[in-house]
Amino acid sequence: MTTKRRQPVELDIAGQTYRIASHYDAEYMARIADYLNDKIAFVKGGRANRSPQQALLLAALDVVDEYFKVKSAWRSEREKMQQTVDDTLQELDHILEKLPDTPGDMT
Repeated sequence: MTTKRRQPVELDIAGQTYRIASHYDAEYMARIADYLNDKIAFVKGGRANRSPQQALLLAALDVVDEYFKVKSAWRSEREKMQQTVDDTLQELDHILEKLPDTPGDMT
């Protein structure tokens, strides 16, 4: 997906062709452009009077909103997993405290 050297890539976004240099391969960048074009079409919602700049701005806001929601959900899940790990380690500590200090001493 990534390359060490930046490569020129042509992207069609909102009817405009952009030539950029990217560390990502052309296929990945095309997927990003397709996603952005889908967002632009969604925010236009049949309103032909929206300028390309307005549509791009609304699409960008929508993508950033998605990003923040996913980031927040990821953090929440990470905190839950950390709590599960902490609880499990605490349970293991209690079990280990009950074990005899020397092997074979089960009294």
